[in-house]
Amino acid sequence: MALSESLGLQEQVTFTGRVDYSKMPAYYHCADFFAMSSVTEVKPLVVLEALAAGLPVLAVAACGTADTVSDGVDGWLCRERLEEHADLFSRAFCSDLKPLSLAAVSKARDFSIVTYVDKLTQLYREEIARLARA
Repeated sequence: MALSESLGLQEQVTFTGRVDYSKMPAYYHCADFFAMSSVTEVKPLVVLEALAAGLPVLAVAACGTADTVSDGVDGWLCRERLEEHADLFSRAFCSDLKPLSLAAVSKARDFSIVTYVDKLTQLYREEIARLARA
C-alpha cells in the first residue's frame, strides 16, 4: 500500500483484503490476464481458476505452472528473472489477448472434474480388462 502511494498509484490500485471464495469468479472476470511469479507451487489452483475464467496466464516457468500453461497458446512463460517477467506484462498490455483467452478456457477443460473422472474411469476399465485376460 505504501509503495502504491509513493508511486502515486493509489487511485489505480485496489487492495481488496480477504475475498469470499464464492465471489472469486467475479474478480477473475474483471481482469485482462493473470500473473503468477511463484516458483514453488506444485499445481497452482489459482492458475486453473484463471484459465477457467478465460484469463491468459503470465508466469515464471516453474513446476506446476510450466506443465499447465502452454507458452504462447494460453499464456506466456518466462525464466525466473525480473526483467523477463516485466516483459510479459509489456507484451500483455500491447497485445490482442483474445486468442489466448479462448485457448485458456479450452485448457481449463483439460483439468475439469469431468475430464479427470473420465480418465480415472478409463484407467479402471483398462485394468479390469487386463486382469480378466490374465
